[in-house]
Amino acid sequence: MSSKFAHPVGILMLTATTMLALGGCDQSAPPAEQSLEDLKGQVFTVTLAEDSPLSGALQLRLSEWEAQTGSEVRFTSDRESPSELIVLGGTELPTTPNITIPEKLAKATQFPAKYRLVFDRFRDKAVAVPLATDRLLLWYRRDLFENEDLEATFREQTGKSLAPPETWGDFLTLATFFKNRPEVAYGCVEAMDGSLEANRNYLARAAAYAKAEKWSSFIVDSETGAPRLTTPGFVRALSEWIAAKSYSPAADGTEISDTRARELFRDGQAAMLLSTLPPTIADGKPRSEQWDASIAVASLPGSRTVYAIDTGQALPGEKVNRPVHFATTGWYLAQRADQPSDANDRLLGFLTDPKESAYLVQASRRGILPMEPTLLTEPGRFRGFGLSNRTVGELFELIRSGFSADNWVADLRTTRSAELQSALGQALQEALAGKSSPEKALAKAESAWTELLKPGLSEFLAEYRASLGLPPLITKE
Repeated sequence: MSSKFAHPVGILMLTATTMLALGGCDQSAPPAEQSLEDLKGQVFTVTLAEDSPLSGALQLRLSEWEAQTGSEVRFTSDRESPSELIVLGGTELPTTPNITIPEKLAKATQFPAKYRLVFDRFRDKAVAVPLATDRLLLWYRRDLFENEDLEATFREQTGKSLAPPETWGDFLTLATFFKNRPEVAYGCVEAMDGSLEANRNYLARAAAYAKAEKWSSFIVDSETGAPRLTTPGFVRALSEWIAAKSYSPAADGTEISDTRARELFRDGQAAMLLSTLPPTIADGKPRSEQWDASIAVASLPGSRTVYAIDTGQALPGEKVNRPVHFATTGWYLAQRADQPSDANDRLLGFLTDPKESAYLVQASRRGILPMEPTLLTEPGRFRGFGLSNRTVGELFELIRSGFSADNWVADLRTTRSAELQSALGQALQEALAGKSSPEKALAKAESAWTELLKPGLSEFLAEYRASLGLPPLITKE
């Protein structure tokens, strides 16, 4: 077998270099029960780019494929090589031509309907199978939140029970309380460094106040491409994010990365953490079983106020708008539409089989959450997180509940995402540093976005709408 890379893949392409006449197979049946002997001796070439977090996990799963079939899988870094199957990031879905999945897999019931309708769409067609995504969560110190003395003190001060926050306002109340306690140095910790992770922490707050009816178009108008960064929900979110800074290690002006935030939480210095990754993932070595048991996880806070996108007015009602499920762009598996074959269908089925895809388990150990609910039935398989069984159970219950949610918000999945995120990050850092008010910082970001999108606006809108599963805009002649 040719060389295998230690740290592959932004895009992974699978190429069958020897085509065999194979009989049809039923994708709905577990691949492990199908006869794979007729693939013996076949060679598959895997083209790997250099930066995918799924690489090691995919190599493990493909090694299982080799063992079961007697075929050989080779790896190359040449992205121009012909390919039949491709694993790609969400930002690449709108710009990768000629990809598809077999119709029976597109209709497969093992993938939750919401995911099929949202995460794997290009215009009105399913073109890929979702493999994995990160989900932003609230990690907290169970030992502090369940401490009877702290509970009594918190109730005396606030009139509320000491519990994970329901709203972002509750989050600030808890951060204030713990910052003034001797048990920890900080009430909360999260990325605040102008990075994509920091932007996501801000946008998760904004989504609670400014989420539009369409599941992920709240930040940009999908009809005009106009940014919505200066609307009341976004301004309020930034004001509260700046307030949260006061109770974190960023209070002295230090820029805190996501890795550093997890390290501080793991070292016992903070009561709450916002991160997509488990706080033990930094070095994979939990401090002790007792420490494992002290870590708990909850969904993001929500809000009691939602601002209408069109008027900016607060909508009536005091009911808590439960947390928006904020996810990253994710990773997907697709087939090249111009090179279908039974061999590729079978490999695609093998890699997406919900029960036996050990590579998803391995990916989850790197902090990437599995996208298929049937993989969540055996929590013991996911102990690589370095968390207690109780916390692992809580984590996967949160993931299960997310599968049926209708309020997912994903990162921008277009070729313009990097420059837009960079402009937003710069403006947010100015506000966090006190160099600009929330209103002025967001006005600066919105102006930058408008200028960036002027050239090629129609192309951006086409990509953006396609990534949301929306049809192209109809232009009047």
